Amino acid sequence: MRWFFFQSALVALLLLAIPFPASAATIASTTISTDTHWTTAGSPYEILSKVTIKPDATLTIDPGVIVKIAASATGSNAITVSGRLIVGDASSSDEVIFTSIADDSVGGDTNGDAASTTPENNRWGSITFQSGSGATSTIAHARFRYGGATGVTTSTLFSVQGATAIVNGQSTLVGAQVHVSDTVFESVPGYQLYMGSRGFIDFERVTFEGQRYIARFWTGSDSSPTTLIMHGSSFNNVTSAVIDYRSGKFVSDISNNWWGDETGPYDATNNPTGKGNPGYRTNVTFLPFLTCDPSVDASCLPADPAPDPCATPGACVDNVLFLPGIEGSRLYEGASCTGSGEEQEWEPTSLNGDANVRALLMDSTGKSICNDVYVKEGDVISKVGSTDYYSSFLSDLDSLKSAGTMNDWKAVAYDWRLSLD
Repeated sequence: MRWFFFQSALVALLLLAIPFPASAATIASTTISTDTHWTTAGSPYEILSKVTIKPDATLTIDPGVIVKIAASATGSNAITVSGRLIVGDASSSDEVIFTSIADDSVGGDTNGDAASTTPENNRWGSITFQSGSGATSTIAHARFRYGGATGVTTSTLFSVQGATAIVNGQSTLVGAQVHVSDTVFESVPGYQLYMGSRGFIDFERVTFEGQRYIARFWTGSDSSPTTLIMHGSSFNNVTSAVIDYRSGKFVSDISNNWWGDETGPYDATNNPTGKGNPGYRTNVTFLPFLTCDPSVDASCLPADPAPDPCATPGACVDNVLFLPGIEGSRLYEGASCTGSGEEQEWEPTSLNGDANVRALLMDSTGKSICNDVYVKEGDVISKVGSTDYYSSFLSDLDSLKSAGTMNDWKAVAYDWRLSLD
């Protein structure tokens, strides 16, 4: 019994002395200057210090990839996008997860310390989209956890930057554009989103959980406003306000969203009975709002508009009927009147003008003296001598048909001497 006890204790001591192996991870390069692809085969990816995506470079992160960020990657940013960032795929529901390196619930024990460290809010910095970053960055089916340690402003997870300015001692640039869809932002004590002037970001079907504020507007002008669009999204447990407006000019449409209560946000003028999450410090477009949470029940989302039947070029072009004016159709007289076969009576011929016109005379009751006057299909007068009558107009109709602006056209000749009845 003594030997067994001693042996067991020795094994236990040895186990305590052996370090836990870290889960295999790919260490992310700190500088991405060429197009780069993060795949599930290399997942999880570990960011130990700030990653910068250079201009003209694109970082593509595949669906299902896990990105773990160390506390050492706080500072100003964890990821700075001067080029383009593509996260996930709108056609795939596999989430891309951005989380703390201490989060062992996904991707294993990446830092190899078992339970010595646990994830908590503000464990890594922000993702900053800078000006001149080229094509729009896209994020689809992603999840962000434990971020926002610092950024352009304290406790910011996303920074979409604008015109050159100094904010909290940091220089920011202009005009980044970001589209985010089907994504979850878990608790961040400060701001999920900081907006500089001319920055543009839109959210579709995004869930925000447990924030003080969701978006903060700092700078903007009439000529370069900041733009924020949110539709079909959920604001849950926001403690201060969805929008924190500080200065400048911004454009915001946050209609058709869930504010945490079926009554919507409180607004003294437009929704005085609202009991949902606090709204904003200045007016934004929030009506209409959703009366249930689309992150729980997708049927809460407004129905998609019916597809535009005319969206396909040429699908809705018209046919055109051209009805020429009085005296714009040629008139002919048949053999029963002339006794010698068909003869064009209008427009008059140069050799027999008066006789042509007399052949079209009417009697006192308004009936044609000759009962064999007729037109030919489509036979309208394009020119009279060298004078353009309808020639250029008919040419324009042909051009419109060739360009696909209209499907087809047809001229309708008629006996313009007669009344419509």
